[in-house]
Amino acid sequence: MPEILLGKIKIFLDGRSLIFLDEDKPNSPITLSSNAIEDLVEFLRSLNLETTEGRMAFRVTVPRLTDLTAKLSFSGKTWTVAPVDLSLMGILVEFSNADVADIPIDAEVGIEIRLDDKIAVLKGIVRRRKDNQYGILIADSMKKGELNPPEPLVLIYKELERQWLRRRLK
Repeated sequence: MPEILLGKIKIFLDGRSLIFLDEDKPNSPITLSSNAIEDLVEFLRSLNLETTEGRMAFRVTVPRLTDLTAKLSFSGKTWTVAPVDLSLMGILVEFSNADVADIPIDAEVGIEIRLDDKIAVLKGIVRRRKDNQYGILIADSMKKGELNPPEPLVLIYKELERQWLRRRLK
């Protein structure tokens, strides 16, 4: 049974549910069903201030059923990739298993992000790679050492936030 203690709150998985138990109130556990665990994880990921690997902006997990699309270009070739999450500083994209590219770390790439009628054509730098996922820093978002993302990216990001919130409030 996996568990963690955060302050006075013990969190553990009993096989079907995630249980939060306050040391001061052991007879009043809070239980999340297995269906709610995935929502909780997605919620926590979306709220995390990205501090690892030099991140300076919040990221939004891209919902599975969204119209957001992305294309990545490098060395004269363009791939359609699946966006995993997006911030105003970067995007995590995933190649299909059949179409993984071999793009080196620190390579400059082009990225096109589309959501409905919003299109952002951006310059990026590959910052990390794990299996078929690439973390791309959006170079266009930094101006004179400060976060100042292009307007089309801001509009797409805000719409993803709205979609994420709508799903949570239903």
